[in-house]
Amino acid sequence: YPGADEYCDGIDNDCDGDTDEDHALDASTWYEDADSDGFGNPSVSDDECYQPSGYVADDTDCDDGDAAIYPNATEYCNGYDDDCDNDIDEDSAADASVWYEDADGDSYGNPSVSDTECYQPSGYVSDDSDCDDADATSYPGGTEVCDGADNDCNGTVDDNPVDGNTYYLDADSDGLGDPNNTDSECSLPSGYVENEYDCDDSDPSEPVVVDISSGSSSGAGTLSSPLDVIQDGIDRAYSCVIVFSGTYEEEIDLSGKSLDLWGVESEDVTFIDANLTTCDDSNPGDCNATVTIASSSGAAPSIHGFTIRGGTGSMSSSSSTQSCADSSASHGGNNTCTITTYEYCGGGMYIEGDDPVLYDLVVEDNTLPDFAQVSTGSWTQTWMYSYGGGICAINAVVDMDNVQVMDNFADQGGGLYGSDSAAIDQQHCLVMDNVATDGAGANVDSSTSLTANNTIYGCNGATTDGGGLFLDGSGTTADFVNTVLYDDTSSTGSSHGAAVYGGSSSTMNMMNSIVQTTVSAYSLYGAGSGSFSYNNIYNAATSSYTYGGNYSSSAGMVSSDPLFTAASCDGNPNNDDFSLSSGSPSIDAGSASSSYYDTDGSRNDQGAYGGPQGNW
Repeated sequence: YPGADEYCDGIDNDCDGDTDEDHALDASTWYEDADSDGFGNPSVSDDECYQPSGYVADDTDCDDGDAAIYPNATEYCNGYDDDCDNDIDEDSAADASVWYEDADGDSYGNPSVSDTECYQPSGYVSDDSDCDDADATSYPGGTEVCDGADNDCNGTVDDNPVDGNTYYLDADSDGLGDPNNTDSECSLPSGYVENEYDCDDSDPSEPVVVDISSGSSSGAGTLSSPLDVIQDGIDRAYSCVIVFSGTYEEEIDLSGKSLDLWGVESEDVTFIDANLTTCDDSNPGDCNATVTIASSSGAAPSIHGFTIRGGTGSMSSSSSTQSCADSSASHGGNNTCTITTYEYCGGGMYIEGDDPVLYDLVVEDNTLPDFAQVSTGSWTQTWMYSYGGGICAINAVVDMDNVQVMDNFADQGGGLYGSDSAAIDQQHCLVMDNVATDGAGANVDSSTSLTANNTIYGCNGATTDGGGLFLDGSGTTADFVNTVLYDDTSSTGSSHGAAVYGGSSSTMNMMNSIVQTTVSAYSLYGAGSGSFSYNNIYNAATSSYTYGGNYSSSAGMVSSDPLFTAASCDGNPNNDDFSLSSGSPSIDAGSASSSYYDTDGSRNDQGAYGGPQGNW
C-alpha cells in the first residue's frame, strides 16, 4: 500500500512504482572494490538491495588501488602496509632478513644474537660468522697474531701468526733444524728448533758442528759437544759442516769432499785466517792457501758464510839445471847452474780440478810473493812466481755469487786468476782494491772463460797491464753484462788499457756495462777481438781515450759521467754506492730487449744494478 515500508522482496511495497529501491529497510551497504581483490574501500559505498557491479560487502581494504594490499595479505619489505594492519614492513614480512649483532664493529656478526628486520638495524650486520664479537681483531680471514685469540676464526688460537717465529723440524733430535720443514708459531712447538742448520735431518751425525768458543779437539762434533777446528769437522763429515762465529787460525783442505761448509752466523763474524807471514825467497816453503779445493776429482763442495784471509798461496816447486852463462873462472870450473822455481797459486782459495760453489764470502788480505829472480849461491838461482792473490782456479768450474774479493796481491791476478780451461762465473760480486803486476782485478789465462753479471770491479791497480781485467793467453774469453769497472788503473794504460787489456787471441764481450776511468790512458784496449754494445765508457781525463787497439763500440754508445750515488777509491768499500743517481745518462740506456729488462719491468739500466738480476 502507499507509504508501506519497502523491503528487498521483489515487490513494490510502498506503491511508488519502484521495486526494491536503495531505501528499502533491509537494503545492504556495498563497498567499491576498484582493485578487484575482494576487499572494499570503506570510503566509497552504495546502499543497494542487491550487490552492484564493482562492489563488495567487505569494507576493510586499506588501499583499493593495489590488488596486492588487503587484510591478511602476505607482508613484504616494500614500503607498503600489505596486510592492512597499520604497520609497514614489520619483522614478520615474508622477505625480511635476519641480522646479527656486531658489537665490536668489525663487520662480522654474532650468530647468537640476531634480529629479523626488513632493513639493517643499527649495530647489526648480515654476517653471522664472528667467533668473538667482543674483539674487533678476531673475525674470519683476520690476521693471526700472537695475542691468545683466534684472530682468523678458524678454530685454532695463534696458528701461523704473522708476528710469530719460524721454527724448524728436528726429526733426528740433534738440536739442528731442517730448513725445508718449517712452522710459524708464537712459541717453540715440540719437535722443532730455532735454527735451520741441518743438511740431513734423518742423520743425527750430520752436520758436524764446529765452534771455537765452546768446542774441543775431543768433541763429538755435535751441537752439545762441538769440535773447535774446522779441518777436524771436514775430516769427519760426509755431507756438511756448520761453523759458528769466531776466528779460526788454520788452513783447511776440502780433500775431495763434495760437502757443504757453512759459517752459519755470516761472513761478518766468521773468519778463516791462515795468519801466514809474507812469502819470499827466505821462507819459500812456509806458505799455503787458506782454503784448498784441489783433489782434481771434480768434487763440488759449497762454501759460504766466511771471511777468508791470511793466505800466501799453495806452493809447488821444481828444479832444473842449465849451462851457466859463461865458463869463466868465477864458476870454479863448474859450468852447470841449478835453478829452483817456486810457484804460488791462490792466497785465499786454491782450486784445481774441482768445481766449487762459492757464495756469501769475503776473500781479503791475502798476499802472495812478488815475481823475483834471486841468486842464492855461485851456481844457484831461485825464481818465484805467483797467481791469484784472492782466488786461483786451475782447470776448474767455479760458481760465485755475492763474493767480495778485496785487498789481495799476486804477481798475476791480484784478485782472481784462472788458467787451464777454467770457467769462472761471477754474479753479484765485488772485486776491489786488489794489486798485481798484470790483471789486478782478474787475470784470465790459457783458454779460461770469465763471466761476470751484475758485478763490480773497482779501484784495482796493475803495475803493468789490465787494472781491472787482463785477458792473457790464447783462447781466453770474458763476458761482462751489467758490470761496473770503476777507476781501475795500470801503468801501461796508455797502450794496454787501464780497465781492461785483452791480449792477442782473446775475446772480450761487454754489454749494458759502465767503465769509468780517471787517467790519461785507454779505458779498454785489446789486441784480440771484442764486442761492445749499450755501454757507457767514460774517461774523465781524456774523452778520446775510451777504446784502443782492436776494440771499438757498436750499438748504444754512451760516453758521459754515469753519476754514481757515491763512489771513491778510499780503501773502504763500505762507503761506496754504485747505484745510479737521478739524471744519470745510464738509466734506461742498456739494451731495449725485454730479456734484459730491469726487475721493475723497465728498460735495462747500465751498470751493476740493472737487468733481471740487478736487485742485490
